[in-house]
Amino acid sequence: MTKHDQTASDMIKSGKATAEEIAAQGKDAVDTATKKAKEMAEAGATEAQDHVEQARAVLAQNVEQATAALRDTSFSDIAARTKTFAKDHPALFVTGVALAGYALTRVLRSEGKTDDAAPKDA
Repeated sequence: MTKHDQTASDMIKSGKATAEEIAAQGKDAVDTATKKAKEMAEAGATEAQDHVEQARAVLAQNVEQATAALRDTSFSDIAARTKTFAKDHPALFVTGVALAGYALTRVLRSEGKTDDAAPKDA
């Protein structure tokens, strides 16, 4: 082999070794990033579950308070408060009534479908 052939061969070997080293570093970086992403996703899922549980607890507490308040309030008082709220916040009141009507319609329609789907005795 000539000196030039030896130098070219050494350069190819060196380049190949460098490429393999860079590939190994890239693989390690991807593995590390994957592990960190997995850990973050698991931590995020746990945190989200905690938030859901907290929201559920707050909602349950608010429903209990609302139920207790309704039990202790007369119908005429509820009607008066509703009238006052409607006067103070007409857009919000109309939106609430529309949503309540929509929800009631959905419930009644779904009950009608389950009644129709039930087998009828002849």
